[in-house]
Amino acid sequence: DRISADGFANIFLEPVDTNDFPDYEEYIDTPMDLGTVRTKLHNKKYQSPEQFARDVRKVWNNCKIYNRHGSAIWHVADYMSKQFERL
Repeated sequence: DRISADGFANIFLEPVDTNDFPDYEEYIDTPMDLGTVRTKLHNKKYQSPEQFARDVRKVWNNCKIYNRHGSAIWHVADYMSKQFERL
């Protein structure tokens, strides 16, 4: 919840809309978003903290893979990744 509350997190709260980004699945094998992470957490789908952390990291990594290095959204994902690792 602390990550989701960050003002920059709003773009990561829902799955990427493949209607807006039709080539997304060509680059990303396993899409992940913070809303899905929250649902899995509330439904007790994680067997360990490591599984939870892996999915959260996947949100940032997917963004950084799909978007051009140095772009604004890439920097937001990098910032959010650093914030998460500090928790």
